[in-house]
Amino acid sequence: MSPPRSGLVRGLLVGFAAMILAGAAFSSLHFLYVNVSLEVRWFAGNPAVSMPIGGGLLIGLLLALTFWLLRPRSLLVPFVALLYAVGARVLGHVGDGLAISIDMGFPAEVWPKHARLIVEYLPKAVREDPTFWPSVAAATVPVFLLTLIRALRLRSRDRAAALAATPEEPPQPEYRDPFEPAQPVESRTPTQFR
Repeated sequence: MSPPRSGLVRGLLVGFAAMILAGAAFSSLHFLYVNVSLEVRWFAGNPAVSMPIGGGLLIGLLLALTFWLLRPRSLLVPFVALLYAVGARVLGHVGDGLAISIDMGFPAEVWPKHARLIVEYLPKAVREDPTFWPSVAAATVPVFLLTLIRALRLRSRDRAAALAATPEEPPQPEYRDPFEPAQPVESRTPTQFR
């Protein structure tokens, strides 16, 4: 029986694709959220706070589901998932800006320029946007914890299966001196001479 694989390489490849999809989901959610009426947007509270945090939670749950289905056993996979959650949030920010510029009617020739401007604005958004880090936290905490729990459970299950699969060895006989009798001889001490 071959040892179980750690799932690190598979997690890197599939997680990267899931990061792109989660970033696109964040962009489309924000784009739809901006285009609904103001009453619907305020139903869940302040839309400037609730939408990025809800989108970050969506990113975290999508990536956690992806890594949960991959069945990772390596303890590096939760940290990779955490980095992918941050990357998905950044991609969602860039995609959101592009979607809004496309919706405003900018021609296709200026989309690369808008994408470059959004990427150049990103460090300022990271430093000054009050909703960026809470939405990153909403994305990273669930994906890290759920992936870590899954990896630890699979590792403990594999360890228990390996212990159950090893055959029990018969007990080794204790060492005896070659001149030692097989049965201990009762020592007879003379009490008195008669």
